[in-house]
Amino acid sequence: MDTIVASTPRGSTALHYRVGGMDCPSCAGKIETALKRLGGADGIRLNYHSQTLALRLDEAATPREALEARIRSLGYEVSTIEGPGFVLSAGASAGDIIPEAPASDRAWWRGGKARLLLAIGFLLVAGFFARQVMPALQG
Repeated sequence: MDTIVASTPRGSTALHYRVGGMDCPSCAGKIETALKRLGGADGIRLNYHSQTLALRLDEAATPREALEARIRSLGYEVSTIEGPGFVLSAGASAGDIIPEAPASDRAWWRGGKARLLLAIGFLLVAGFFARQVMPALQG
């Protein structure tokens, strides 16, 4: 399947990305601020619920690779949205494109935050048992 790309009248290209790890408003704000500092990025729309990014990019000013590298440098995963994830009508621009509900790319327990949660839970249980087994260590 091809990446959904629509040319806009100003010579910029409408791009759509999935941004892994963007799960709160402050994450979206951090990404938006970084992208606004790039030349050629316009019409930036982020949705942290569906982890999507839609924007128009003048690739003469900023290539896609630089945009993707900027997002990765902030600690997020970025991939283009492919296939029938967007509905385009005749004359549609990036602001008119509404993403479908995202399909989960991977199970929730495989994410970094879930591993951190499991590690903290393990340490909590280990501390509880250590306290029960060795009461002399209590302060």
